[in-house]
Amino acid sequence: MHTMPYLITNSAGVWCVQRKVPVKLQDAVARVLGGKKRTQKYLKKSLGTKDRREANRRAPHALADLDRTFRAAEALVEASLDQPKAPLRATLNEAEIKRMAEFVYANALAWDEKCRFTGREERKRVEAEIFRLEGTVDPPVIPHEQWPQFGVPRQVYETNKAALLDDLRMMREAAAMGDISAVQDHVLEAMWAFNVELDEHSPAYIKLGTACLHSYLRALEDIRLRDEGTTVATPSVPSAAATAEGCTLKDALEGWKKERERPEGTVHEYGRAIEMFIQLHGNLPIMEVKRSHARTFREALQLVPKSRRGTLLRASLPELSDYGRAHPLVQKVVIRLAILTP
Repeated sequence: MHTMPYLITNSAGVWCVQRKVPVKLQDAVARVLGGKKRTQKYLKKSLGTKDRREANRRAPHALADLDRTFRAAEALVEASLDQPKAPLRATLNEAEIKRMAEFVYANALAWDEKCRFTGREERKRVEAEIFRLEGTVDPPVIPHEQWPQFGVPRQVYETNKAALLDDLRMMREAAAMGDISAVQDHVLEAMWAFNVELDEHSPAYIKLGTACLHSYLRALEDIRLRDEGTTVATPSVPSAAATAEGCTLKDALEGWKKERERPEGTVHEYGRAIEMFIQLHGNLPIMEVKRSHARTFREALQLVPKSRRGTLLRASLPELSDYGRAHPLVQKVVIRLAILTP
């Protein structure tokens, strides 16, 4: 099904969940599985049913099993590097949540567009690539010669259209009940894409899951419009990586450091300022930084308590500003500064 890339059927018509393994974990996942392969680029688990609704019900548990395999592989990688596991993050700023939710939306539409306009030759190419990576490939339900040169057969179109309506119903119910586990796989994919390790028990995870649920539901609504013949453009998929046209704040800082030798104190001061700005707004491309970002940053700095102890010593700028906002003495100082600041 094109709207849920992790949900597929095998040659016998049985539904399975499939996940692409991140490049950095492919060798470790193969070791965890204990098979003959040196690398594992995909993980697949049968759901043991030919009924799609039942497959959707069983999918979260199967995906959780695959996730445990990923976690075990991550532990192997960290052990081989002799490095302690980095602590899970408990906070995300609004910019990070927004971009990760945009990733879920754009990724769903990009996947739909790729599957919708594949055609016969592209279908052959995809199956050849799967065979190269996996060594085996299930025979196509519809033979290649029955596929059109462009697009998909009507049978595939009708099947996908019916399945999409079923997906929409389930996602609307999930949104109505606040069940973010319905998009757990999309949340994990977004976190991997942005190199974020977030504590699933933190309020930030709930915020991210809610934003991803709404974005995915919006993507399904737009794919439904495509099924009706309405043109819906596929946006570019956001990424944590910088582009040549839009280098990020961190890129600019590194370039500034390399430009010439600077005093250690100056480098530390500028680096700390950039770090706190990123904690608040994310690692934005330079061209996206606006005056409103600078104003919000200044206001957050004004809320930081002067004396910090315990957990506050390691707190991020959003956490410090939230603490300061709730502290009566800091509130008085901020009000005073606002009066004196032109």
